[in-house]
Parts: sequence; C-alpha cells; structure tokens
Amino acid sequence: MIIRRFWIVALWLFGTSCILGPDIQVEEEESNSPPKIVLDAVVPEDSGWFTLDIDEDSCASVVFGIGQVKDKDVRDSFYYAWFVNWNQGEKDPYAGWFFANTTGEVTRTGPELPIPLSEFIVDENYSVRVFIADRPAEIGDDQAILFPGDPDGQYDSYQWSFVAKQGECYCK
Repeated sequence: MIIRRFWIVALWLFGTSCILGPDIQVEEEESNSPPKIVLDAVVPEDSGWFTLDIDEDSCASVVFGIGQVKDKDVRDSFYYAWFVNWNQGEKDPYAGWFFANTTGEVTRTGPELPIPLSEFIVDENYSVRVFIADRPAEIGDDQAILFPGDPDGQYDSYQWSFVAKQGECYCK
C-alpha cells in the first residue's frame, strides 16, 4: 500500500510538471560593425604629405571626398563632419555636421567637400580630416567632441595633409 501511494504521488507530481524544460532560444546580441572608408576611392588620392598647387585663375576650389564607405550594418545612418587644421579640443567643424540616411546597402557613396582655394595661404601646411560615424557626436564636459557620442557607436576617419603652393591648380 505504501508503495502504491508512492507511485500515485510520484505520477501526480511528474504528471503536473514538466520533467524536461523547453529549449530556450537565447538571441545573440548583434555586434556593431564600424563604417569603413574605402581607401582606394579617396579623392585626392594622395596619402601622406603632398603639395596642393593652387591657381585661382584655373579653378575655384579643390574637392576632398570619400568615394565609398562600407558598413555591414545596412540599417545604420551616417553622421560626418569635416575639419580643416583640426585640434583635438575643437568642437566646431569646418563645414558643419552632416547626416546621411541609410541606403540599405553595405557599400555607400561617401561625402565630398569642395574648399575654395582662397581658404589656403601659399607655403602654409594644412590638414583636412573627415569623421564618419554610425551615431551622432556629442560635446563632452571638457567641451571636446565625443565622436561618436554613444559608447556603442563606431567611426572611421581619414586625413589629408599637404602644403599649399602657388602653381597650377590641383583640380580633378
């Protein structure tokens, strides 16, 4: 009789509960891929120091551009800013902050910035730098740019360094 009660209680306990739990599907958190500038598509294509020959009679401006940017996160939009002779503490870009909607493609057209040759002084050194991020920038407590402002954000940048010289225009 005791054995029979044991089996009845055991069947009742196991019959009202699940012995094996269901498989729990844990979604893996997607990692954020950074935007990557395609270096073969950068204009002017010179990397490192180069001479920018300026002749305002031949052309009015020089165009700096990132021909292509790749980002595996096709839903990411881009935020970018251009700086001329940028210092780490500066918060104001040369031409403002820009926003580019997502195209749904991994490879996207990058930004361009025409700069009037009148902005350059002959025999001076310059740098033009672009930042491209998948989050907007923020200004930190020390007034420095946090680019991107979100700690989950990623960015890439490119810099042209050159000396301005009088000569034939570097138009392309």
